[in-house]
Amino acid sequence: MTTQSKGVFSVLKKIFNSSITWLFISFLLIIVCTKIFMIATEPKDIHYHYYGIKYSIEDTSLFEKTEIYIDGKINNSLFGKPNEFLGKIKIGDKEFDYSAYPIKFSNENLAPLESSDHYGMISIDKGFQRLTVDIHKRVGNGSYISCGWMISAPCNKYH
Repeated sequence: MTTQSKGVFSVLKKIFNSSITWLFISFLLIIVCTKIFMIATEPKDIHYHYYGIKYSIEDTSLFEKTEIYIDGKINNSLFGKPNEFLGKIKIGDKEFDYSAYPIKFSNENLAPLESSDHYGMISIDKGFQRLTVDIHKRVGNGSYISCGWMISAPCNKYH
């Protein structure tokens, strides 16, 4: 090694042996991690209008077009907490208002879709880019089962 490279290493060794340097590096690391966390968990406004399709699971030749409007904020959370949606979802003529209390999605991005009565289970991808609703019917005692109809969006093929 040359004497010049030995001098550079000794200067670097002095800098990184300083507790002020490590304190500064730690401070910068905390700031960067905090900013990443804030960006990842910041609520995102979503305003979507989809053309979807309501179809029979048993007979796929039975279907009808439907429009879906989603207007609100999605809160993507970290560390296993459920994602939340605050706003309104309108499927055809049915409106689901979650403006006062958010709808909470499971880790599998499933949630019950309810208004004055239970309607079904909604499944979404991370940002509401795609969704599927399994429509339910009441069978008594407050129980519900799938009625054999689903809604999927987007579906531009039939619109």
